[in-house]
Amino acid sequence: MFRNYKTFYHANRLGGIIAITLFPLVAKLSKKSGLSLGRSSALVTVLSLALLLVPAFMFSGALVSGTQDFIGEIQEGTFVIPPLKNPLPICL
Repeated sequence: MFRNYKTFYHANRLGGIIAITLFPLVAKLSKKSGLSLGRSSALVTVLSLALLLVPAFMFSGALVSGTQDFIGEIQEGTFVIPPLKNPLPICL
């Protein structure tokens, strides 16, 4: 039985830590806005996911763009590796 749970152990543990950490924020939001705990926790979840996913999508877009530029330079034959200004000493 534990073998099946072992895969998700760390994810569940992290989820518990995040839930305990964010509960005061959810309670305060619920009290100030008049929303139920469920709705305020859903709002905090959506905002947290947006906080994590927006930079990830921006980074992946920049990575794809840079890779396309790099491949384009290689295909055109304009890619040049500049020489090092201060070459590192090689110790043998």
